[in-house]
Amino acid sequence: MKIGIDISQIAYKGSGIASYTQNLVKSLLKIDKKNQYIFFASALRRRYEIEKFIKLFDVNGNYQFKLYPFPPKMMSYLWNKMHILPMEKFVGNTDVFHTSDWTEPPARALKVTTIHDLLIFSQPQYVNPSIVENQKAKLKWVTKETAIIITDSQSSKNDIIKYLKYPADRIKVVYLGIDKIFYPQSDDAIQKVKNKYKLNFDYLLFLGVNDKRKNWDLLIQAFSQVKTAGLKLVGISSFLSTYKFTDEKIKILQYVDLQDMPALYTGAKAFIYPSLYEGFGLPVLEAMASGVPVITSNRGSLKEIIGENGFVIDPYSTIDLVSTINQVIGLSSEERNNIIYKGIQHTKKFTWEKTASETLKIYESLI
Repeated sequence: MKIGIDISQIAYKGSGIASYTQNLVKSLLKIDKKNQYIFFASALRRRYEIEKFIKLFDVNGNYQFKLYPFPPKMMSYLWNKMHILPMEKFVGNTDVFHTSDWTEPPARALKVTTIHDLLIFSQPQYVNPSIVENQKAKLKWVTKETAIIITDSQSSKNDIIKYLKYPADRIKVVYLGIDKIFYPQSDDAIQKVKNKYKLNFDYLLFLGVNDKRKNWDLLIQAFSQVKTAGLKLVGISSFLSTYKFTDEKIKILQYVDLQDMPALYTGAKAFIYPSLYEGFGLPVLEAMASGVPVITSNRGSLKEIIGENGFVIDPYSTIDLVSTINQVIGLSSEERNNIIYKGIQHTKKFTWEKTASETLKIYESLI
């Protein structure tokens, strides 16, 4: 079987879409030596990120890369708006083609696409209007032409059924994997990272990207009511690093190296992720795998992903979050170790090899 995959989103280094695409490709090529793969990519100014990824692979293998210097706006216009130039013009004939989350080209091949979430319908106020417009144009063609939709969670599947009216039996839930760097770190590793980022205190950790959907304002309001002596709130956010917080118990790190994240997770008293909506919520699993109690939202996929292995709150309730923070801080050593153990065991279900294996079965089911 000849399988085509659009890997253009790898150009957006650091994004969840780039991580998904990179890990899916690496894992597919690791587990599947039988089928032939053709990887299409189109990028102009960010072309170097894709070139860097391609260099990770040997010249000889059951794959080939086809990289074109076309900007994403151009491809979006041609494929999502005009819907011209079939994918075969760029990659030749394939049996199955897996499109990206940004464009939906016409193709003679049976098409698969991944929808990570439908925030553009459920909470469009958090999405740039140009992204909403592009996504709706793409999804119009998905509903008409795509054989199978892959999505990250049952919660996202429910949204696809609700908003796109797509047949449930043609939507397949495939959970994402966790990078193997995330596991409980030693005391020495934790201290080294704390020294690097000047964290000489106990802390709660959160991630706050340039997105109010992450609900960092409610968290900061809740933390102001937590009275534990010496405890601070540490956030990782280039966006929030520009804010001038009057509360000295709040420290914002503009950037953290990926290799430092496991120790930063392990060293925290808790990881807090009160997002209003997620299609999956990978940071929750990364934190659990690193050995820290997790407090997260009961909205979107987060309650589904965490199961009974952490603490869920109403993301609109400051009182609920304050109470849960105090509950976690007050855990005995035995209770804390038990919830950490459960979390680590739970995260072992989420591997990129499993993601790739289930995705490959979907490709093969179409032929």
